[in-house]
Amino acid sequence: RSSAASDVYKRQVRALKENKWLLSGTAQDILSSIIRSVNKMPIEFRIICNHLQTEVVKRFPNSRYSSVGGFIFLRFFNPAVTIPHLYGLSTEPPTPEAQRVFVLVSKVLQSLANGIPLGGKEEYMAKLEDFINENQEDIN
Repeated sequence: RSSAASDVYKRQVRALKENKWLLSGTAQDILSSIIRSVNKMPIEFRIICNHLQTEVVKRFPNSRYSSVGGFIFLRFFNPAVTIPHLYGLSTEPPTPEAQRVFVLVSKVLQSLANGIPLGGKEEYMAKLEDFINENQEDIN
């Protein structure tokens, strides 16, 4: 690793250690809100998701949940989490510190939706694996 990349990595590890509970709590709040609002999803969107799942499972039988969950989080929920002001969820852009929390939360939520353990590419994220394990059943 280059010196600059190493410094960034060390800062991320330190920040995550200090903020594990903040990240986990924020991710849990957002996930709980999403789960509570599932019944408000328009029927047309549910039909599209069902079709997507049906077609993906034909080719990838083990991707029943992650195909739709991964898609919805990647294209809908996580953009709203990372740039809430552009989705009418806040009136102003988040501070740089809040923006970093939102980006990390979106990584956690995406890993959960994809059914992939945290920490593969970014070892420092493995500290939030408990969150994934505790919520995996709820997301399916």
